[in-house]
Amino acid sequence: MPALGRLRQDAELAIEVTPERLKRLGESAQELLDALASHGFHPYCLPNDYAPASYPRAVRRPGPAPLRWEGPVEGETEFVFSRTDAASLG
Repeated sequence: MPALGRLRQDAELAIEVTPERLKRLGESAQELLDALASHGFHPYCLPNDYAPASYPRAVRRPGPAPLRWEGPVEGETEFVFSRTDAASLG
């Protein structure tokens, strides 16, 4: 991930992490988190129930600020990676 080092300090990345897909590629979610952490990025979980009906509502009334993720990624999860070091983004 050589491009990560060239990003601005205030850059944030939105990434959907799917452990099963990464495993098929010979990678792991933890390796991705570690690679981003080595460039100063902290993971924050974006709530997403993947129900199509929830998207228009989320655009009109955004939910709570993304919370800092602590723990393993066990299923498909939406993240914002930020260099902000806090309990939540917001």
